[in-house]
Amino acid sequence: MRGFHFQNGTATSIVAFAQHAVMTILPLHNFGSKGPGRGQFDGPHSVAVTRTSKIVISDYLNHRIQILDASGQAVRTFGSCGVGLGQLVRPVGVAVDADNRIVVVDEFNHRVQIFDEMGVFQMTFGVNGSGDGQFSYPDGIAIDPVTQRIYVSDFDNRRVQVFTRNGRFVRKFGGPTEMIGPVGMALYGGMVYVSDTKMHCVHVYTEDGRKLKQLGREGDQSGQFQRPYGLTVDKYGLLYVCDRDNGRLQVFEAATGRLKETYTGQGHTTHWLEDPLGVAVLPKGRVVVTDFEHDLVHLLRWGKTMRPVVGSEDVTRKSTTSLRSSLVFRRSRSTSTASNGHRSPKAVKSASL
Repeated sequence: MRGFHFQNGTATSIVAFAQHAVMTILPLHNFGSKGPGRGQFDGPHSVAVTRTSKIVISDYLNHRIQILDASGQAVRTFGSCGVGLGQLVRPVGVAVDADNRIVVVDEFNHRVQIFDEMGVFQMTFGVNGSGDGQFSYPDGIAIDPVTQRIYVSDFDNRRVQVFTRNGRFVRKFGGPTEMIGPVGMALYGGMVYVSDTKMHCVHVYTEDGRKLKQLGREGDQSGQFQRPYGLTVDKYGLLYVCDRDNGRLQVFEAATGRLKETYTGQGHTTHWLEDPLGVAVLPKGRVVVTDFEHDLVHLLRWGKTMRPVVGSEDVTRKSTTSLRSSLVFRRSRSTSTASNGHRSPKAVKSASL
């Protein structure tokens, strides 16, 4: 909205932005620091949420899983570096099933391990290889809330494999003609979402493995990606994508692919994202994002903020027209509601353990 100020007979245009309230992502707080202690991290990777609102994080270079409460206070850890049952070498994807079992992708051991909610080992499946039920550096994981089937992105084999809740192979889909670097996984509404860190996009499949479309392409514009990684879909059908090398979290309507929100944390000194890798949503809507390079975990929330109305002016201009007008501010109403680092997990595979 523009008004005019008069000085020496000349009207100077003064801009007041027309604004409206929108739902957007805002920072709450973050936690973590580099180290091996409780509540410390050495490359926090993926994140999941239990049925009791506990936060589960794969602590990549500490070779363990950490469980924290909803405020970020450490509750317990489990796992240690090794090849034995219950041991881990660079754990990546984590998920929680209907029985509150914690399902962990054990990347460098080329297997999936299942623990109870206290961290006690239950079972494992998978070995190194390219056959059905075998893995080569598996990464992401998602669990079908209805069938409890386990979906695993098999990175070097360039595919997704599906298993029963007890680890029996069901089917596979994808392959090198469709995906190159599958990592993050999410399921929603009968669809399977797979982020591809090498093709810089998100593939969309039916649950039986039929390719429907892909979201995004390489770039730094809205809706584009640079090495997308972690994915999740909330109860409102919003798809959250960790756009890793662009240092941001992008949120889309899962059903349509329409971009809804972008969060970078810019302007918030301690909340900006450098290396967002994993994302999950707590039952009350708070968003949990891991920052791999900073050894931090961010807690975010949806809230109302004021933004300029599209088309409102953003510069001041001079006018020689002799007009008399008062400066007017207008605020429109909205009924909108919320319904690369050197330690990169995919850059250290050849490093000696």
